[in-house]
Order: sequence, then structure tokens, then C-alpha cells
Amino acid sequence: MSGFASIFHRDDSPPESGALEPMLTALAHRGPDGRRLLLAPPFALGHLHFWTTPEEHGERQPVAGPAGRLALFDGRLDNRRELLAALDLDGPLDRPAPSDAALALAAVDRWGSEGLERLLGPFALVICDPASRSVLCARDPLGGRSLFYRASAGRLVVASEEGAVLAHPAADDRLDERRLAGYFALRVPDDGSTFFREVSELRPGEALRVTRRQVRRWRFWRPRPLPAPRYRTDGEYAEHYRELLARSVACRLRAPGRLGVMMSGGLDSTSLAALAARHLERGGEGANGHRPPALTALSWVFDELIECDERPFIERVVAAHRLRPLRLTGDGCWPLSGAEAALEAAPEGDPPTGAVSPDTPEQNPYRQLKQGLYRRAAADGCTVVLNGGSADLLYVGAGDWLRDLLREWRLAAAGRELLGELHRHGLSRAVGRLTARRRGGGRRPAIGPPWLTSGASRLLPGPDEEALAPPAGRRPRQAGAVFAAREARGISVEGRYANCERIELRHPYRDRRLIEFMLAVPAHQLYRLGRFKHIARLAMAGLLPEAIRERRQPTRLTPLFEVGLRERARPLVERLLFGPGAAWSDFVRRDWLARVLDEGAARRGQEMVLWNCVSFELWRQRRALSESGWSLKMRREPVPVPARGG
Repeated sequence: MSGFASIFHRDDSPPESGALEPMLTALAHRGPDGRRLLLAPPFALGHLHFWTTPEEHGERQPVAGPAGRLALFDGRLDNRRELLAALDLDGPLDRPAPSDAALALAAVDRWGSEGLERLLGPFALVICDPASRSVLCARDPLGGRSLFYRASAGRLVVASEEGAVLAHPAADDRLDERRLAGYFALRVPDDGSTFFREVSELRPGEALRVTRRQVRRWRFWRPRPLPAPRYRTDGEYAEHYRELLARSVACRLRAPGRLGVMMSGGLDSTSLAALAARHLERGGEGANGHRPPALTALSWVFDELIECDERPFIERVVAAHRLRPLRLTGDGCWPLSGAEAALEAAPEGDPPTGAVSPDTPEQNPYRQLKQGLYRRAAADGCTVVLNGGSADLLYVGAGDWLRDLLREWRLAAAGRELLGELHRHGLSRAVGRLTARRRGGGRRPAIGPPWLTSGASRLLPGPDEEALAPPAGRRPRQAGAVFAAREARGISVEGRYANCERIELRHPYRDRRLIEFMLAVPAHQLYRLGRFKHIARLAMAGLLPEAIRERRQPTRLTPLFEVGLRERARPLVERLLFGPGAAWSDFVRRDWLARVLDEGAARRGQEMVLWNCVSFELWRQRRALSESGWSLKMRREPVPVPARGG
């Protein structure tokens, strides 16, 4: 994951390098391999280099095309062979292969903006055209890379992160109270808004064209329903799934350095480790001449919180595939560990640098775990790490299993499955599970969640304003989950944190070809015999130990959260939440949060509201945000500290 920044003066006045310099400085963590700044009036372009594929090693962006266009590219293309053939660039082996940036520019040069649809993989792209005095920006349909911008009458400012846009001298960093209300409501809007009023995010699958007189934003790609595959046996479905996942893994092993995989003891990450290890053993792309084991398994383990430890499962996969284990003991990585010392050490008013993002409150309470693992991976020589996140979203439509069995007239199978559900869950719960899909669909209600203040609830968008994900395939809710703004935002933010440790994360379950297949298969391949991920369990037969394939319950890190916030970091939590000037209470009811902190979260999700309040106050102090940062004009007084329960 590299980074870029660009300025376009729409009035043809020459941009100054002095305006671009602070933007590049804000992105310094993205450029371990150097940077380049180019002035080409009316454009200024800057790129931070991080070479994570063999073809881009030594490349100095921006790249130039034969038509004179200049391109900035952050990402990776997974269909290089198809693009090279279509562009007539697959020449002799002794000729240097073009980089992904050069390929993306060549595709747009050849096919115009329609060429964006042909690019498969995570990317953010900016193309400046001196001839037409225009800029084209685009972001891949799954949002694997981020792109932010500020468009005014006089200029367009574009960058990989919000903070770089805000570093432009003309930018205003006032907060957007509507976006803050959504944050406390646990919603991520799909309208391209950010925490800052003047900064917008290009949505996944969108393009932006800016000329001297016009600003146009449009979707260049939408999910398209594919015909449902019709196989005779479950084994044929599983074989197709395994082929797609193996191809997705192989595409993501194109790297110059050591490869790693973040591996817990669950089905998703161990599947990636097994497929990657097999591919490397066979000398596939990414092997880099290493003798097996070429793959590092990165895991966290627990000596004290035994309920969080997955060592028995991890060790079986390490032994089965001769992986190189690298472990981080996670007992000391509780939420807010080290936060107090960092607050005291930071100069007042200076935005934080490095791993702490100044652009958003930290939304992952397990940041210390992840960041520690990234550091260990980098020290081990890894530059690319596979991540098994997002796999659960492929199974959101599993509740339609009975409907799909009946559609196929598989009445005997439907009867057996239904009897199994009644036996496992009882009549009332089984009926509730089967009807939950119908109750849960549709638009969000206009009213906010019960923990919001009335003022914050009024800031939430109404049902007519909600930008719902376009339906695709057989199950619109499943498509909505996969293509949701929340997931894309989480992927790009996590990539930024990994980048700070000189690691690029790659996500095999975020492959468009795999996703389209999973949206099309019958739901009885997603859920069978009382277990989710039926197709994946069957596909990994012979590659994973049976103990992992047959696991029913995932291991949760909730005990680490409880120990951190309610015990070890309790004094800091109370100081952040109940000190003078605390602003979370503009958005969340004081009585509600005090009760949750004192008594514990009764329902899943409540702990995230508590975390968001704590994280927001920590973010405010780090950014030294003033009360004028948003327009809610409520009187702020110290919030009474709740008495601790006996």
C-alpha cells in the first residue's frame, strides 16, 4: 500500500510545491521506499513508494503514458495476464513487464473510463490529462484502497488519506456532526462523507472527473447477478469454491519478500495458510526461491486468558503444512494498553504520527494485538501478509437455505434439515431463526438507537436518505453486506495501520470472482447440518485437520476487552469519559453509558458503543480538537462517575 497526493488548479494557475509538501509529509508512513514530487502545471503530483510486487520495484511514480497523461496508482492488479494480452503487451520474456500502475494507465488510454471495469484487484487511481486539463479519479469496486478529495471552485485536492487533504493550506478541519452521530449509532454512511466537513471519500466502484468547469461523480461498476451454478453434488460446489479461493490466494502471493499469513485457529485463516503453503511448495508465484517452509504463520496466543487461546488448533496446521510459526503473547495487549503514556508524551496540539491515525477515532479495540503482530512480521522480513477477514460476510444469506432447497424440489433434504433444526434449537427458536431474515430486511427506521441523545438522533439521515447497497445475486442482504461501506472502510483503515509497520495486507476473501460465485450459489451451500460455511468445510477436506473443519464455535476476544476497559484501564476510562469537557455525551445518553460501564454490556454491540465513546475522547485529546469543531451547542459539565458495582 503506497500513497499519493495531487493538486489540480482549475483556473490554470501554477500550483506550488509548497502546498504539496505538507500533504506528502502527512503520508510519510506510506513511503518506506522513497517519494517523488512532480510539478506539471496546472497539476502537482506526489507519490510515496512502497514496492510490494516484483514489477514495481524501482518504479518512480507518477508514470507517464504515450498520450501524455500522468498517473498515480496505489494498489495491485490480479488479472495481469488478461490485461497484458488484451493490450498486446505480453511480449518476449526478456522484456521488462510493465508495473500495475503502467497497466492501469494503458487500460484507460485504450478504453477510456470503461477500462476501469477491466481492472481486477484493490486500487485507487488518479490520472491527470494536460491536453484536456482534467483529472480522472477511481476506486476499485470493493474499496480495497482509499481515495479522499476536496473539490472547490478553484482547485481539486486528492490524497490517499483525509489527513493529507487537510494538510493543504486551504483546507478546513471542522468536524461533521452528522458523521459523528452515525459513528455513535454504529453506522457507516454510504454517501462518501467523512468525519470532516470539507473532505469527501470516493466510494467503492466510483469514478470522479474534474475539469475546469465541471465536477462529475458516477459509479463505473455495480454488482451484477450471475446465473446460479447448478451442480449435482455438494462436492462439485466445494471443488469450484476451492479452485476460486486457491486462485485468489495465488494472486496475492506476488511479492518480493517473505510472505506471512495472520492465522488464528479458525476455518477462514487456516484455509488461506494451507492453500498458500501448498502453492509455494509447488513453486508457484511468490515462492521466491525459498525452500519450504516459505510461509510464516503469524498468531497471537494467551498464557493467562486461556479462553482466548487457540494454540491447539494453530499448532496442528503449523505441523501439517510445515509453516514457520511466529507468535505474539496477547495477554498484555488489552484495549488502551500504553494509551496513557502516549498521551502524556505527545506534545500538546500536535497531531499524532505513525501508527496512530489522526483521521478517525480508533474503531478496533484490539489494535495493540494487531499492531504487535505487524511489527513481529516486519522484523521477520515479511512485506506481504494475508488476512482472513471478511470471510463471514460471504455467508450472510445462509438463512435462505430452506427456501433454496424447496426451489430445487429437494423435499427429502429439506425435511431432514428442518427436523435437524427442530432437534437442535426447539420449535420456537427454530421458527425464529427461519423468519429472522424476513424481519431483519428493509430500510433502517428513522429513529436512532436507544442510546443516542435526541439531538444526535435528529442528525441521523432518514430512511429516504440512506444509501443502500444495490442488490445483486440471489440474496440482496448478502450482497449488501459484502459491498457495504463499513467493510471497505475497515479494510482501508486497517491497511493504513499495517503500512505504518511496512506491511501490506492482502485479503483473499475480497476477490470479486470468489464473491460473485458465493452470491450465486444456493444458500444450502452456506448452511447445512446446523453449521455455517458448509461449502468451505467440505472444500478443505484433506487440507485441514478435522478438528478445525468440524469446529462449531469461534474463539472470541471479549475477555480481553473486559479485562482491559473494566479493570486494567478503568482509571483512564473514567478520566476520559467523566472529565470536564467530555463531548461524547452530546451524542450518547449519560445514564445509558454509565449503566453499561458499571454493570457490563448485556447485549452484543453495547460494548462497541462504550468503546466508541472512549476512543472518541482519546482522539479528541490527541488532536486537541476545540469545542467549535462541531455545531452541537450543548452545555458540557463533568459527567458523574458511576459507582462501581460490588
